[in-house]
Amino acid sequence: MKYSILFLMLIVVSSFSLVQAEVFGYGRTESIPINYSTIPTVNNSEYFDGYSTSSLYTYYRGLLETYFGGLFSPITEPLSLHLNGDNSPTATIDWDGQDLINVNNLNATTLTVGNANITGLLYGNGSQLTGLPETDLTGYAEYQFGANSFNGSGNFTTSGRIGIGTATPIRELHVVGDVLVKGYVYSEQCPDDMAYISSSGGYCIDKWEASMPSATSEVMGSAGDMANRNNPGSMAAVSQSGVVPWVRVSQVSASTACENAGKRLCSGKEWLGAANVQGKTYYLPTDLAVAPYYCVTGASTYCTDNSYESGEACDTGTYSGGASGCYSAEGVYDMTGNVWEWTDEEVDVVSPDGVVGWKYANANGEWQTSTSGLWNKYGNDGTYFPVTTPGRAVLRGGGWYDGPHAGPFCASLGNAPTHTSYIVGFRCCSS
Repeated sequence: MKYSILFLMLIVVSSFSLVQAEVFGYGRTESIPINYSTIPTVNNSEYFDGYSTSSLYTYYRGLLETYFGGLFSPITEPLSLHLNGDNSPTATIDWDGQDLINVNNLNATTLTVGNANITGLLYGNGSQLTGLPETDLTGYAEYQFGANSFNGSGNFTTSGRIGIGTATPIRELHVVGDVLVKGYVYSEQCPDDMAYISSSGGYCIDKWEASMPSATSEVMGSAGDMANRNNPGSMAAVSQSGVVPWVRVSQVSASTACENAGKRLCSGKEWLGAANVQGKTYYLPTDLAVAPYYCVTGASTYCTDNSYESGEACDTGTYSGGASGCYSAEGVYDMTGNVWEWTDEEVDVVSPDGVVGWKYANANGEWQTSTSGLWNKYGNDGTYFPVTTPGRAVLRGGGWYDGPHAGPFCASLGNAPTHTSYIVGFRCCSS
């Protein structure tokens, strides 16, 4: 850059036969004759039209090195450069809307670009890269900030990878260290009616219990849809808030309805991976019908005669008092209570004691039949056991009448895959 600037300065004074050293800021005046005869194979004219750029550059460089030794040493003072503007640059480098293309190894303390585009290879370690509204960093862009700041009101886009806490990211976004998020985390991997769950390799789960396409806040669906509630044919399950949930459907039919929607019935692992309540999984209150959760697990929160066959299930995402607080950190509603939910599991049940009824896991990893002295890690979440029976389908979460039994670890093992009930529904997952 320093050579180019000096050359431009020389062009300005090139119509004179003498150059004064004070022009270059040295504080003294010295006359220097320009000897045109030293430039070979050119017309010794007072005009420069016949000279090549390389010849003039070589001549003037030799001239200045002779008379001003050291002038071509590196520039150590700050340099202001203003392109396509006035003579008063406002920053170290002010591009004034011009594009910066294919620049290697750009290192600057401050780079103000305005609305210009930076394309090609960009590399820097300066303290600020500011003023980039609607500006692209595209191509093979790489910018390393170190301990410095990246400030701007526009969008930062890249087709490469972003590493935070690592210089060698192995995924599109690679974070080493803690991440603090205030609000929900949404992913473009999931549609709006589903939430992204990062466990088990990542998957999507319906935000709301499944409903029919024709469901409203008053009815489970149209007469035709309700007639086919357990024979869905091509009817697809829908995830939507504020409607009567789809019940009286078997595990087999629920799986079909999910497949019709391009999804699948959730596995037990997927269901449990999403079953926190406002971010908490363990040591929750015994009965989650209380504030701030208001899960639909009893008379204080259920909706009398609201659902199919005069059931007490509330519309999806609500309780008797309004909007529900029974949601996960990812925004998944009613995993505890409202209606039981089918998963895709089928198990051969071995009863711990040969007696039908609720069992509770204790701190010793054993089952007990009473909640007395129960380890409270899982609350009073219970598992309903039949006698030893093969081929039982798994229901999870509990329903509107299960009270303290309902919760993230609540399960029922007593039903065949063909079982239906007005308190049994489902939700879907997808990759």
